[in-house]
Amino acid sequence: TIISLIIKGRDLRNATTVIVTHRYQDGTWLDDFRYNPRSGSLEPAGKNGRAAESGTRFMVMREGRLVWVEDHAVSLRDASGQPTALHGVMFDITARKLAEEEIDRQTTLFRNLFEGSPEAIAIVDPEDRVLNVNKSFETLFGYLESEAQGHFVNELLVTGPYLEESEAINQISLGQRQVVERETVRHTKDGRLVNVSLIGYPVSLRQHPIGGFAI
Repeated sequence: TIISLIIKGRDLRNATTVIVTHRYQDGTWLDDFRYNPRSGSLEPAGKNGRAAESGTRFMVMREGRLVWVEDHAVSLRDASGQPTALHGVMFDITARKLAEEEIDRQTTLFRNLFEGSPEAIAIVDPEDRVLNVNKSFETLFGYLESEAQGHFVNELLVTGPYLEESEAINQISLGQRQVVERETVRHTKDGRLVNVSLIGYPVSLRQHPIGGFAI
């Protein structure tokens, strides 16, 4: 059957298939059976026909709108091992899927803003170690992101005369969680001094500091 061919393609070639069907059992067969290349046939996904894990996702219609559903089902068999019925339960996971899509959307928007900003930006952890930098940071200071990651910002950009000032900025921004703005001097990878307008912006999650932005 077409379902058998889809299962075979999925398990041999990791093929992904989208099926539009009016038969609920098509989906449950996909969830409950795996293709065995040794025997060249389908067999239950797990012991006694129980799927090893639930990987099939369904979208069904309810009152004219799409609903994401997660299915968990078990095949019931007769004495000869032939499937005779399905016993299962379906969970409406629409809210979770919508939340995941919104997170993806927000992440994409932030990433595009971060990467496309003309301002040099470093994302740091609560100890001021670099997590990420954008292209403008790489261009201005000469450090690739891979070179900067894991280093303290001050270690990369601050010379002796400005070290005390930079530590005070860190204390206000990351320690006291206040936004800091300064006009100061930083140095590039090759030692050139550059005048910069700096903003230290702390970030918290549920009242716990998780890092900040050095702009």
